[in-house]
Amino acid sequence: MTYDVAVWRQDGSLTGDEASAEFERRMDQAEQRYEADVRDPACPELVELLRRMRAEFAQRPQIWEGPVDGDLTSEADGEFIYITMSWDGGSDVVKFIAGIARPLGLVVYDPQAEAIMS
Repeated sequence: MTYDVAVWRQDGSLTGDEASAEFERRMDQAEQRYEADVRDPACPELVELLRRMRAEFAQRPQIWEGPVDGDLTSEADGEFIYITMSWDGGSDVVKFIAGIARPLGLVVYDPQAEAIMS
């Protein structure tokens, strides 16, 4: 099993239904852009979130899927990233991300629970 979260930059707040619709829109867009090999660099807010995440969990074996060095910035597409984590430790990462995302102007969305986490 895995823990999955989607994170994106968002002005203002969203209801649960709005977040679900926004997640679906962003996932569709990200898949199309990935297939076309057209992706934007991660926005500064995501870069900061990912930097803090790596620093917080530097002493643990890599929990999230991605590059061997653990830097997920290359996995982002502009203002959006989908993160898949191992069951062991994933919940800790999700809690950490949810705790720091809002001040950065980011939304954390759990696609399995279809719920906003921040």
